[in-house]
Amino acid sequence: MDTQGEVFYFSYLYIDGFRTVKDTSISFDQRYTYERSTKSVVMQEPRTILADAFFYGNKVQSLSVLAGRNGTGKSSLIDFLRETFIFLLNDYADIPDRMEQMKKRPLDEELCKRYQINQETEFLIIFSLNGSDYYITNISLAGHGVPDHIQPWNEECKELLGKEWSCAYFSMTRERAGVQREFYIRDDSESSLGVHLVGGMIEKHQIDLSEEKINADTTLIESGSINYDLLLQLVFACEREDYIREEIDKFLIDRLEFRSELITDSDSVRLSEWISSLRKKEDLKMMGLLKDSLAYLYPFSLGQYSRFIFMARLYWCFEGRKSFADKDIYDKLRKVVEAENGRSTLYQGSPDKQPSVLLFDEGDLYYHPEWQRSYVSDIIGMVREFSRYPVQVIFTTNSPFMLSDLLREDIHVLMADNQETGFDSLTFGQNIHMLLANPFFMKKTIGEFSYDVINELFNVLKDTKEPQDGEFSRIIFERFGRYLDNKGIERDNTAKINDFVRQLIENVGESVYRKQLLYYFDKYKNRQKALKPDHQLSETDIITSLRTLVDRKIMETDDAEALIEKLRRNADDKD
Repeated sequence: MDTQGEVFYFSYLYIDGFRTVKDTSISFDQRYTYERSTKSVVMQEPRTILADAFFYGNKVQSLSVLAGRNGTGKSSLIDFLRETFIFLLNDYADIPDRMEQMKKRPLDEELCKRYQINQETEFLIIFSLNGSDYYITNISLAGHGVPDHIQPWNEECKELLGKEWSCAYFSMTRERAGVQREFYIRDDSESSLGVHLVGGMIEKHQIDLSEEKINADTTLIESGSINYDLLLQLVFACEREDYIREEIDKFLIDRLEFRSELITDSDSVRLSEWISSLRKKEDLKMMGLLKDSLAYLYPFSLGQYSRFIFMARLYWCFEGRKSFADKDIYDKLRKVVEAENGRSTLYQGSPDKQPSVLLFDEGDLYYHPEWQRSYVSDIIGMVREFSRYPVQVIFTTNSPFMLSDLLREDIHVLMADNQETGFDSLTFGQNIHMLLANPFFMKKTIGEFSYDVINELFNVLKDTKEPQDGEFSRIIFERFGRYLDNKGIERDNTAKINDFVRQLIENVGESVYRKQLLYYFDKYKNRQKALKPDHQLSETDIITSLRTLVDRKIMETDDAEALIEKLRRNADDKD
């Protein structure tokens, strides 16, 4: 029976002292915030009327991005939501006074180990289940620190533990150092606290379709088990061939073939032929392929393969599991697969029910910038195409390319000092060049090596003193000595050195830098007195700042509207 299951989504997260994350506040649906000074939760008004449910589509409850440079804690926050939260959810309802135990300071070491948190960790999670809001915390809130309609999740909620809801987790990272999860799933022993550890709690509420789980977990790839990743790809290709041809590559299905030690060069198997046999319920050629953990489809580019398996895994958690479990065409294949892996390992929960929350941890890894630009649109499109019910989407990224598709309220920026912030400027429909220029993403808008070279040229060419040939040659040879030696250019050959420098300048791609360098270079050659330098900012920094300022002025609403109106009037005059 096709049922939605429970309606669950995250509303708000405050966390401090978890791994490297400090004092971070994230409102996923713009409804609540935590005021640390008063230790209270308050309702908040969204900055715009657009920041509300279903802005991104009829099947997208909300869409949030955790953006930041490497090491700012994005993956840690995803891990907290998909792992630590699930254990807290179980224990707070199953163990009397667990919330009060967690409020004691310092936190008990055994509890810290159980939840994989630090002794100084503080957290507050507000979530919605079937239309009611609940909170879990280890913070001693003020007397009336929570609005009355938000209920504490405690032993009175025990009957709700049986509710079936899940989140689906996607990550292209194979292994992350320092993250230990071994005790989470399989440890059913009694802890020193006399509390029965949760067995299978993660599997109940999480569909793990990460690279780490599928291709690095020995429980799935050990000898005799099924090639899980290949199975997901085959079901996707069989069920959604038209979608693959339209969204990835028109000829991809025709081009792909199987690679395996079981296949000789004279006995190749094309994916299109295999799908045709499956649909006709014929005996499948090379049924044993799914028992070969090293079998794969070929050829792919790295980015193309990443996009294909991303779509295949997302399709599996929505429709693929159900199709594979129910359709007659998979009867023979299903018997083989279920016999090897069992239904619980294969489907990770009931195949009739789909996840409520999608967690993507850097799913755009290996993507070409153009695919990164369309990443949000791809997710929304796949949810619209594959999902039967509304879902919440939360993803992390290091890239600015997808932020142009999000409202600034839905972008949560994690900075190097572990402070969460948002974008001050408008982001939805923003020029990607402007997003790239934001200091959050890039300190400079050109490569570091070229920046150093250009800056050195500026410094020597615009010196207030007349630059001496010997000093100029020394600086040039210090940077490009081996290259010039290979060209047979000697240090005292001023003409050839000058010719090399001019060619170097003429190959600078940024026209503003190029023109300014040529200006100073001509001054140097003519022995004219250079302009007085700015000792606080380099020439490159000044130009970068000016360009950014000009771009921002152009993008200001009033100026943009005035410019558009002027262009229209000019066009009318010409007509």
